[in-house]
Amino acid sequence: MENNNINDTGKVSKLERVCRWLWSSKLYKLITNSAIFGMIITFAIFFYQEYESAKQAKDIVDNLVYVQKSLSTRYLGIFPNYLNQINELLETAQPNDTIVIFEDVLYYGFISKPQEFKKMQKRLISLSDSGCHVTMAYYNPEGRNFKRMIIDQYIATDISAQMDQERRALVRNHEHDRNRYRGIRELKAQDSVIVDKYFCITRAKDPDKFKKSVDDRRRLLTAPTGNGTELDIDLEKLYVKIDSVKSTWLAEDYDDLCIHDFENMYREISFLMGDEYQKHGIELIRLDENLSISCWLVADKAILAFPSKYATDEIGFYSHDPAFSKYIKTMLNGFRGNYSKIDVKTEYY
Repeated sequence: MENNNINDTGKVSKLERVCRWLWSSKLYKLITNSAIFGMIITFAIFFYQEYESAKQAKDIVDNLVYVQKSLSTRYLGIFPNYLNQINELLETAQPNDTIVIFEDVLYYGFISKPQEFKKMQKRLISLSDSGCHVTMAYYNPEGRNFKRMIIDQYIATDISAQMDQERRALVRNHEHDRNRYRGIRELKAQDSVIVDKYFCITRAKDPDKFKKSVDDRRRLLTAPTGNGTELDIDLEKLYVKIDSVKSTWLAEDYDDLCIHDFENMYREISFLMGDEYQKHGIELIRLDENLSISCWLVADKAILAFPSKYATDEIGFYSHDPAFSKYIKTMLNGFRGNYSKIDVKTEYY
């Protein structure tokens, strides 16, 4: 029994000695160092592959961006996200360039992106002052399309058809009234009652949304526009007047506002802006027909905005396709032939 224990002890002692030798041996260190080195190489290869993959992905994205920019026409986004691209396009204008603009209103974007609007307005006036020929065609503030635009903006689409049906019935009854007891003023008054009824229905559907809309329009435009140049001071005076108009027509409580408060507000703002543009030699053409697109043409490059029933706002595109440039110029020649450059008051029922 004792010999076995000694032998066992001897065996254990030899095993320990072998393990200690292996632990301290150069062979073990070499194997260990080789394993660590292999891990380092593996990680290096992994990170290199990741770097190459990221670089290839960036190259693909850069190539796609290059291809997109080289296309004659490309998508920009939904209003008002392309207003900064309009300003970038205007920055490319050179002295004596021709600039053609079709807008439904002269205050395009001044609620959604006021800073971009102010930048656009200042740039247009500066270009006109420097010798560019700037022409702007837009809805006559006293015309039917202007009135319809305000109605479409403030009446819910799911009830607008019913409203139009009532308005048409009112006109038919007036036309078939042999005695014609009701004059045009009474007809307009009754039409206003119908429109305001549907305006109130729309407002009641989502009062929080309506309040936010009013608050957005009450927000003041007045703020420093630049370095205090003569044009900056001139525009500040304009914005003070616009703020006064907004404060006047939107002074009532939310529940007391009617659609004609907005209509009158926008009409006065249009006249103020029109006077400012004309003062700087910008040609204005007031339209009484529906615009199929909004556009900003500088030389032969354009940004186009198309209305869509599938989007809440217009959809913008950039194009340097000569076909669009020719189309815009053809439309402009037609407008010049059909409309006077001088503002003419018209019935807007």
